[in-house]
Amino acid sequence: GLGTASTLDSGNAANNILTLNSSGNLPAINGAAVTGIATGKVVQMVTDDSNTQVSFTNTSFADTEYTLNITPNSASNKMIVIFSCPIWNAQSNVAANARILQNGTDISGTCQIEQNGGSSSTHFVMHFRTAPNTTSQITYKVQMYAQGGGTMYRSLSGGQGHLIAMEVSGVS
Repeated sequence: GLGTASTLDSGNAANNILTLNSSGNLPAINGAAVTGIATGKVVQMVTDDSNTQVSFTNTSFADTEYTLNITPNSASNKMIVIFSCPIWNAQSNVAANARILQNGTDISGTCQIEQNGGSSSTHFVMHFRTAPNTTSQITYKVQMYAQGGGTMYRSLSGGQGHLIAMEVSGVS
């Protein structure tokens, strides 16, 4: 027959058998009692990749080739935005400066990679979490400039760069 199940009470306390209410739903329980439910799922991801070598000498922020559009599924979801790109300088004392814009507004502040040696290379990486609070299309764009009056290069010799936007649900 029923074994030990016939001796258990129903309800939402420890060691009880849960029963559905008249609407077919589980009874209300304390959230601390819920286990095994994953949060923080990636809902969607959009990328803009480039391996085209681009030189830049501009001394104030200007748009790069990295731009993408994403339309959130929920206004309560967060966005993780990542920019990653190989950088190379041709002269000494030149620094690469970058920022990420969300619909034309700076969300990152200025990030800088200073390269004091001549002809040196590195990899620029920026990542940010934002709460855009919208279900309208969002445009993310990277702007950069070369500080120090020299020439810098993105994606030298076909190095791959990325701008990535990931919509994530279930995080605060």
